[in-house]
Amino acid sequence: MPTQSFTRLPCRQRFQRGLLTLATGLWLTACQSPPVGEMTTPELAIALADASGTTVTLPQPADRIVCLHLSCIDILAELDLVPLAVGHPRLADWAKSPVYFGEAASQIAIVGGPEPNLEALLGLRPDLIIGYRGQVDGLRETLAPIAPLFLLEVSSAEQAIANLQQVGQLTDRAAAAEAAAQTFRDRLATHQAQAQPDRTVLVTNGTQGTFYVATRESLVGSTLAALVDYPWSLGDRAPSAINWAVFSTEHILQVDPDVIFVLVPDSEPALAAALAQDAVWGNLTAVKAGQLYDLSDAEVGGLTTGTRSLSHLLDAIMARLTPNP
Repeated sequence: MPTQSFTRLPCRQRFQRGLLTLATGLWLTACQSPPVGEMTTPELAIALADASGTTVTLPQPADRIVCLHLSCIDILAELDLVPLAVGHPRLADWAKSPVYFGEAASQIAIVGGPEPNLEALLGLRPDLIIGYRGQVDGLRETLAPIAPLFLLEVSSAEQAIANLQQVGQLTDRAAAAEAAAQTFRDRLATHQAQAQPDRTVLVTNGTQGTFYVATRESLVGSTLAALVDYPWSLGDRAPSAINWAVFSTEHILQVDPDVIFVLVPDSEPALAAALAQDAVWGNLTAVKAGQLYDLSDAEVGGLTTGTRSLSHLLDAIMARLTPNP
């Protein structure tokens, strides 16, 4: 298992020049002043392998955490630990959802967009930076003088629980992580008892003409496949980081789902209604039966990347699929 892995991803040329200049200053800073927590005893040190297989070592449990991906926000919400900062304004918007931190998110700093602002990060002096594998891997070496980078990835409920448990260890909140994991397992078991394998379901966050669908290889799709008929396989389509993919209108018409759920930003509450009025979508069984539903950020927390948002998503979907007693 490697302890260092600094494979760089392509970046914009202007960003590369900025990184090179700032990285020199960061390394000098690291040599001149020890990182926060360096004086802690060895017994407090924590070493865990992240999703890339790289072993990340902390001198003490992390408390000041920067999130570069929504999966980090999801986990910290489960641990009742507000992030120090996020790496993009959209992450800050999601963090304000009542699914995560609500009004408490107003204290979260924004340190980038689309790339993290290294000078801002340095000024915050975080203990840990959490990102997503395949997106910020190439920044590990540059970020090292600021804080260790821990990478996550998620494509199943089991992996979401494992991510929660790992961050629980990194923050000395293992008990809280296990309690949250058990709460999720209990809710999932409740939904499994109400499974409806004869109902064909579609979950998308797309707009007219471009429909990004949660595939069976994603966290959402793999979990729903055990509860309903969920036939949306990735196949040879190009996946997003969390294994969503673009499906054509023709493919959706061919499958003709019974129920459709559209994830919509809080700023676009009428998206599902607009789709329902679309001449092509009007031919779908779900639309004809009034089974096209929108799911807002406030209700489900945006794109589902962890146990917190998955719980809310499943609650919302199964409530609409299960008739009232």
